[in-house]
Amino acid sequence: MDVDLMILQERCRKDPLSYEDDFVSQRRHFDALLSAANLRPSDANPRLAEVASFMGSVAHCYGNEGIAIATDITTFLGEYGQAMNPELRRSLVRLLCLLRARGTADPTTVIPLFFRLLSCNDKVLRRMLHGHIVSDVKKIQNSGDSSRKVLQTFLFSMVQDPSETLVKRSLHVLVDLFRKRIWNDPKCANMIATACFHEAMPVAIIASRFILNSESKENTEDWDDESDEEGLSTARKTIDGQKASDMWKAYNMTGKKSTRKKKKMERVINRLTRVKSSAHSRAISESNPGHPSLEAMMLINDPQEFTERLFKDLQTRRKRESYENRLIFVNLISRLVGTHELILFSFYPFLQRYLQPAQPEVTRVLAYLTQACHDKVPSDVLHPILRGLADTFVSERSSPPSVAAGINTIRAICSRVPLAILDEENECKAEREQESALLEDLVQYKTSKDKGIMMAARSLISLYREVHPGLLQKKDRGRAGAEAVQKGRESHAKAYGTHLYAIGVEGIELLNEADSEGDQDEMDSDADSKPQPESAENDEQVEDLHKDDDVVDGGAESEEERSCEVDERKEDTQEDDEKGEKESGNRLDAMQILSNEDFERIRLRRAAKAIGESARVLNAGEAVNPDDLQGPVRRERRTLEERMESVLKGREGREKFGKRAEKGGGSTNKQKLKKKSNAMVIHKRRRKNKQLSRRDKQLAKRRKRDYR
Repeated sequence: MDVDLMILQERCRKDPLSYEDDFVSQRRHFDALLSAANLRPSDANPRLAEVASFMGSVAHCYGNEGIAIATDITTFLGEYGQAMNPELRRSLVRLLCLLRARGTADPTTVIPLFFRLLSCNDKVLRRMLHGHIVSDVKKIQNSGDSSRKVLQTFLFSMVQDPSETLVKRSLHVLVDLFRKRIWNDPKCANMIATACFHEAMPVAIIASRFILNSESKENTEDWDDESDEEGLSTARKTIDGQKASDMWKAYNMTGKKSTRKKKKMERVINRLTRVKSSAHSRAISESNPGHPSLEAMMLINDPQEFTERLFKDLQTRRKRESYENRLIFVNLISRLVGTHELILFSFYPFLQRYLQPAQPEVTRVLAYLTQACHDKVPSDVLHPILRGLADTFVSERSSPPSVAAGINTIRAICSRVPLAILDEENECKAEREQESALLEDLVQYKTSKDKGIMMAARSLISLYREVHPGLLQKKDRGRAGAEAVQKGRESHAKAYGTHLYAIGVEGIELLNEADSEGDQDEMDSDADSKPQPESAENDEQVEDLHKDDDVVDGGAESEEERSCEVDERKEDTQEDDEKGEKESGNRLDAMQILSNEDFERIRLRRAAKAIGESARVLNAGEAVNPDDLQGPVRRERRTLEERMESVLKGREGREKFGKRAEKGGGSTNKQKLKKKSNAMVIHKRRRKNKQLSRRDKQLAKRRKRDYR
């Protein structure tokens, strides 16, 4: 800015009335420059930029002059904004942002203008406009201004604009507003979701990726207010998982320590940490509704219709798109099906055509198939998919990585729908009669020499040891599975259409287990103090009944038969009394109020119990990492070019190789050896001569003779 304008600007701020005439003259000069710029807007006009900066700095000191100046700038940018010189356009936009910050410009006219300017081919300007729109909308939202509804209607209408570039810029703004928790209501989420059906593929990809990744890492860093900290603390308390400190405490409470137990406990801690991270985000979203963790996906209106429409577009309009873009929509559909537990039976045969080992990105397709499985899907729909995976991936002609990926995918699907491994005939049978030929074939790979295949097969065995040990052979059931089969509890898998309701506090039965002998003695004393069932009265009632029977039968039965019947009835009544006592007496949550110490004991005992359990995946609705479905990948030997590239990369920044600098500070060992006396080294020479061959001795004598 000119020095004179800077001095005048400072004086107008200090004493506006004394320099009002100078301001009026500069205002006339500004109007003249603006009229001249209307004739040739593409020319650079540095004088107009300087005067515009001066007017924006002091206009608030002279009443309504700021409103008039904002109106003139808005009109000028609206007419010639696309064809203006970039430097001049940025200067006028800064002036308008300054007037808007001081409240002299109307947001209902400024923000629509900024949205139209987002289509300009100026990256610096677009970044400036994006930041101002987001901050201005946030300020309006917090202030409760009545113009917020008008702005929201305008921003939502921009998504339907025919200009592809403008729609993309508008979507970026709306996504940023949602992730920064400014507009994270269902209306905004559904408006962004409608862009998934836009004709332009880049627009649809932006909306789809937003729904898939609405949770941003940057959002968690912005939680600095007290309410968010309280939400985080309550979320950590409500997570139904063990902490690492609890795991170590439970480990120290056990018996003999060993490296094997320690490694096993560390694996359990890592597994619980992975499950806890997903539960943590879910608990945070429940305790803090403003957190955008998967909120966009959860706020979609009528997800069944939305998913069906997406799938129809994928089969019709999007069928000629690139394979990578189609996979994005497949991922979105599978996440919607798994999260909302939707019914879309035609989606699984659609994915089956891509389930080939030679298919590009086949591990991603396998992960998307796993995401779309939940307990609302009938097992007869998924069984052909599992059979196809076994025939395609798990076969003798397949490579070891393909076999490992196939078994891992089958295990991941069966963890969500355990009965999918059964065909229709075996599913209709009783639990003791059920058998799965497919499972028996897959279990045979537990003795494979390939590590990935062996680990995949054993993970499948571990899964069915917990959910349905009766399907495994006797040698594969393990100790817990064999005990469950003996006690008649072959299956813990939930059949299709059944619902399991929680009765009381989960894990309340662990309070009855004793930690030490003292606890056992206390429990025994408590059991002794409990009132015993009145067995004498029952015996008297049974004897009275038999007496009546004897009178009626005329004494036809012998005394031995009557005594046997009495004993049988006594046993039945005692069993009934014991069952009733267990149902009523062992339910501590039904008899008394649990304290915080009781809940802490439950957590510790669940942590101790989890050390011995196998890794079981039951995270329906969560995203599946394709790398988890692959076995351990062996690192292939690098080629000569790759190794030389790594060597040259390591030499960068170092001095060139050459002759080493002579070492100073003393003589070398070779020089010191020459100065030693003959008596000190003669034994070494003799030993060396003994080790020489005959030919070497002849050559040594010849060299000695020639030297002389």
